[in-house]
Amino acid sequence: MIAPSHFHHPDDLDAQLMFRIKNGEHEVFERLVRRNRSTVLRFIRHFQAPSLVDPEDLTQQVFLRVYKARHTYRATAKFSSWLYTITRNVVSNTNRQLARRREISIQGVSDAKFERQTPFEISVNSDPANNLIRSECRRAVHRAMTRLGRRQQEALRLVHFQGYSYLAAAQELMLSEMALKSLVQRARTGLKKSLQQEHGEDIDDMLRACAPCHRTSFALKRS
Repeated sequence: MIAPSHFHHPDDLDAQLMFRIKNGEHEVFERLVRRNRSTVLRFIRHFQAPSLVDPEDLTQQVFLRVYKARHTYRATAKFSSWLYTITRNVVSNTNRQLARRREISIQGVSDAKFERQTPFEISVNSDPANNLIRSECRRAVHRAMTRLGRRQQEALRLVHFQGYSYLAAAQELMLSEMALKSLVQRARTGLKKSLQQEHGEDIDDMLRACAPCHRTSFALKRS
């Protein structure tokens, strides 16, 4: 089926597939999932909240939302950007729900003991330590990312977490390469400032303790 005349990205195959799904070709949805599942799963694994959340479950939630949104889909941006927004919202909602559960669960902990420990120290002293350190690191980076502007988040995601070249990322976001580089630099600065406000000036130890955050550490060192 040919995309509508207002289709802004005629070379975007995923957007074409989405329009076909919108127009009733539901069997195409499986193809769309196969093409994008690994990207969604990789993003969730990097930014997911605690390890008790199954990334596969969150990935299913993302594509369920994509399917439910088929009737309102419009190609005003590239499909990958639209999909990223849905994925980010799923992760954010999950983090908020788990944060509320943690607030309830820690009410049974001694106030004096809790005041002597920071959230990061509690994770370090727990078992298994390595998994919880990594979870805390991912949560910290995710919180810092959500404080950036939407365009800064998208630029940093493409260049540092998905490995796009500056040129490819600029084309994805419909910017000049110079404008993209400037956007990435502002995003790095904002991310570093946000992490320092939450964890202090020396954030290198935290990032080194969390292997999945090595790309974040690389991004910050270049800011």
